[in-house]
Amino acid sequence: MVLRGVDMLDPSINNGMILHYYYSGESACKPGHVHGPALRDHYLIHYIHSGKGTFETEGRTYSLSGKCGFLITPGVRFYYKADLDNPWHYSWVGFKGEGIDRSLELMGLSRNNPIFHYDADEQLIECFTELNRTKKELSPGIQMRRTGYLFILLSLLLASGQQEVSPQHTGSYNKQDAYMEQALEYMYTHYTRNIKIQDMAQHLNIDRRYLTSIFKQHLGHSPHRMLVQYRLRKACELMTDTSLSISDIARSVGYEDPLQFSKIFSKHLLVSPMKYRSRLGL
Repeated sequence: MVLRGVDMLDPSINNGMILHYYYSGESACKPGHVHGPALRDHYLIHYIHSGKGTFETEGRTYSLSGKCGFLITPGVRFYYKADLDNPWHYSWVGFKGEGIDRSLELMGLSRNNPIFHYDADEQLIECFTELNRTKKELSPGIQMRRTGYLFILLSLLLASGQQEVSPQHTGSYNKQDAYMEQALEYMYTHYTRNIKIQDMAQHLNIDRRYLTSIFKQHLGHSPHRMLVQYRLRKACELMTDTSLSISDIARSVGYEDPLQFSKIFSKHLLVSPMKYRSRLGL
């Protein structure tokens, strides 16, 4: 039994970012210090504290100085060189993971737009400092802390007023796409509770009717229908756990009333929860 339209709601495909910290460092370069041409199989962000230099990638050359930074993306050839008179002093961090391209895109960063500017405060530098301070420690707690600092670093770039997303940087990305992503994230993380579509709209600070129009435009269905389908998909996954009663499953996917759950389940899957489970041979 397949719920049409639910596959696009799988969080592992459409939502979230997984980060793996690789390494980090800091260097006050010598005049004319050169790195490359080379490639990397991971992402690498450099942030310039002071001084000057040039960064080349995708056939373009960028002259950069303090409070600027550049992104190196996997598989893209790059080259950079410190200024002869005023060589740059920078920090860097390498990382890999899933969902990173989309998150970087929201910052206005991509292989075609690899430059950013951050001078809002000292928090970015503080993140690099903590990453470098703990980079040789291997305990699980410290490793988790490093990943946390990496998330904070990226969140600072995302929140920075210096990065304005534009169509040339993000393709078809626009404000409605952002609302869709945030609405789906809210759905994924709150479907176990008795949430309403109005709660989702209030979370996004937009009108419910506007939210509904965005869903219909992007997914072809109302947010209510998508929420119901997502809950039923999760319910079907839980059916294989024979330690759970139908009432347990109903409460686990946001329905306090098992009878209401059974009615909705039967309406959408054309079979009762009990019969669905029996067809699984359980």
